[in-house]
Amino acid sequence: MELTVRIGMSAVLTGQEVRYTGGHLNDSFLMGTFAKYVEWVPVCPEVEIGMGVPREEIRLTGNPTYPRLVGSRSCEDHTANMTSWAERRVTELASRTFMGYLKRDLSTEDKQEMLDLIEAYRMERLPLIVPLTLLRHHLNRNQVPEWVNQQVYLSPYPEELMLRNHV
Repeated sequence: MELTVRIGMSAVLTGQEVRYTGGHLNDSFLMGTFAKYVEWVPVCPEVEIGMGVPREEIRLTGNPTYPRLVGSRSCEDHTANMTSWAERRVTELASRTFMGYLKRDLSTEDKQEMLDLIEAYRMERLPLIVPLTLLRHHLNRNQVPEWVNQQVYLSPYPEELMLRNHV
């Protein structure tokens, strides 16, 4: 039985021309080697809230706990639109068994380790908690949007049940 593993990633890394400049940052390892083992779920929050391409750069400002998302030149505040989008999108992604959000910052070794664990899960040699734990580790090391950390697929089991995950 072959299982499909879905991983969210920035649409710009899939070769979609959604970067604020109108370009892309296609990652050949992710779209070539790694794509044989996973189904990518491309996500571009800026385009999905209607910002268009090309667009003004945006940045986080203010209180680090509750930052504001504003245009670099216009200072237009996009926080409410992005927050509303995130709440809707997380629900949608969860319904597609969205499993995480992979950042470009991962080293080649990290990507290969994740690939090996996902393959072991697909072949039913490891429980799902193993690749999810590694994914959660990488997400904790790299800056990701708060909505990623709030999705339930990174913590699918109460702590008390984690010891029951066995092959």
